[in-house]
Amino acid sequence: MLRFLTSGLREDPQPQLPDPTQQQQQINPCPEPPRSPRLQVEHARRLEEEIAILRVDLADTRQSYEHKLADQHGKLAAQLASQREKYESKTARLEARNKWLEDTVQQLATEKAWLARRNDALERTEKALDARIGGLEEEVFELKDENAALRQENADYRVDFDEVVGEVAALQKAASAMAERAHKALTRPKAKEGRKEDDAKRTPGGKRIEAPNADLSGETLTRTAPREAEGNEGERRGRPSTNSRASGVDPRSLEALQTLGPSRNVSPSPTPDSRRQRRLGGGGVCAGGGSTVADAASENVTVRTSRKRQRTESDTESGLTA
Repeated sequence: MLRFLTSGLREDPQPQLPDPTQQQQQINPCPEPPRSPRLQVEHARRLEEEIAILRVDLADTRQSYEHKLADQHGKLAAQLASQREKYESKTARLEARNKWLEDTVQQLATEKAWLARRNDALERTEKALDARIGGLEEEVFELKDENAALRQENADYRVDFDEVVGEVAALQKAASAMAERAHKALTRPKAKEGRKEDDAKRTPGGKRIEAPNADLSGETLTRTAPREAEGNEGERRGRPSTNSRASGVDPRSLEALQTLGPSRNVSPSPTPDSRRQRRLGGGGVCAGGGSTVADAASENVTVRTSRKRQRTESDTESGLTA
């Protein structure tokens, strides 16, 4: 718009066709002055009046043109200022936008480079995962095969286990039957065998002892609990029962005990008076199972001293007289 206005002001006015009078005046710009002085004075006065009128017209025209130019200048200045502000603000916005676009482009370039690096890393990871998945699939197939083999083996073991369980049940049943028969056989012994075993466990003096094993071990010879029980039973029953048993003592057993001297089973008797108070063993060295005192001595068996019932003078005398 500013260009249009400036171009409009700079345009030349269109040429107008000159009048013939003006052409004549241009041809003769200075008419010939009159020759008479009076006409010359009038002519000079008329020229001055025309010059004054032209000056006034020129001043009015100049003033009007000056007003017009001032108005146009103010309008154009205001329009130019507004357009300048508009274009300056627009330029500032464009510069800011251009700067933002440049920053965005730079950021996008950086992000693009980062995405390219990440894409490469993801591709490498994908390849590694593909390889790992392949290995895992192979392991899965191997494990499936192994699982199938283990299931088959487990089924075989189950069959064998069922067979073994059946055999064990049969064996347990047979063993329980055998144990029951043995228990019945042991709990119901014959009367004669019971009497023979009872007689074998008694001494010639009538005391009950445990019969030793064939090996004559010290543990067997030192079991004195039955003798203690028998002694306690004798004490509870009283002396008459003891005397009655002592009357049947074999003198040979007494001689055998005396020949041992200060043995493990008989207390030493240095004087005849103290012989009455010595403690004689009811069982001594047991001769059960066909063994004698000499055999026990030859086997070098250690015999533990046991509790013995002290005999009174009447018991000793009755045994000697018998």
